[in-house]
Amino acid sequence: MDETNISFKTLESITKGSIAMQVVLISATVLMTWNDWHLYEAGDVFLYLVPAVLIAALLVCSYLDNTAAAKIDYSITAKDKLASYVRYATTKLGLLEGAGTFAIILLFVKSSSIYFLYFMIAFVAFIVLRPTRKHFVQLYRLSREEQEVLGIL
Repeated sequence: MDETNISFKTLESITKGSIAMQVVLISATVLMTWNDWHLYEAGDVFLYLVPAVLIAALLVCSYLDNTAAAKIDYSITAKDKLASYVRYATTKLGLLEGAGTFAIILLFVKSSSIYFLYFMIAFVAFIVLRPTRKHFVQLYRLSREEQEVLGIL
């Protein structure tokens, strides 16, 4: 198996593991707190903090996309670009997973259904923004030759 396949298999494994962990956590939390759910408590600072963390994570992910594309050193090899993408994608996954996990923890502590909604937003963002070969090619503007070197074509 070549380096490109190993890198994307690793990212895929990290993504699937994170999704599984989030599904298990939210399922356990929902089962334990379902009967106590209410919409929200007025004056609860976390009501504003969780969406702020989620928005911050999404903004940082967007910033990472923009800076990764803007700071490309086109003189580096395709394999170095791949290594850079793996580091970037792992950071992005961690940010989005952290925002979702924060919402799960508060759902468990507060039993407020609004945190379930916040989690679902973070979870959908996590799935939609997961790393893919197509995103790698677009973000790093890989030439056809670089794609061939990496075995993406």
